[in-house]
Amino acid sequence: MVPVFEALIRDADFQYIFLSYNNEGLMSVGQVREIFECFGKYNLVQTEYRRFKADKTENRNHKANSIFEYLHILEKTFYSGLTKTSTALPRLSSKRTIL
Repeated sequence: MVPVFEALIRDADFQYIFLSYNNEGLMSVGQVREIFECFGKYNLVQTEYRRFKADKTENRNHKANSIFEYLHILEKTFYSGLTKTSTALPRLSSKRTIL
C-alpha cells in the first residue's frame, strides 16, 4: 500500500494535494506525513469525531467511542503546472522510521 501511495503522490501533477484520512485507515498518520514531507511543504489538521453507533455495543467490531479525521495538506515543491519545471522528485529510502 505505501509504495503505491508514494508513487501516486510523486506522479500527481498538482501544486496542492489534500487528503482526508482517519485513524482507522490502512496507513498511519506517520506514514502519510513521511511521504508528503518528501515532496514539499506539509501541514496537518486534526479533528476528533464521536463514532456513529447504530448497532449494539456487544456486536461492535470497533470499541472506541471516537475517531480522528486528519486533513493532510501538501504544497508540492515540484510539479509541471504552467511553468513546465522538472517533475523529477526524490524517492523515499527503503528504511523508514515511523514515529
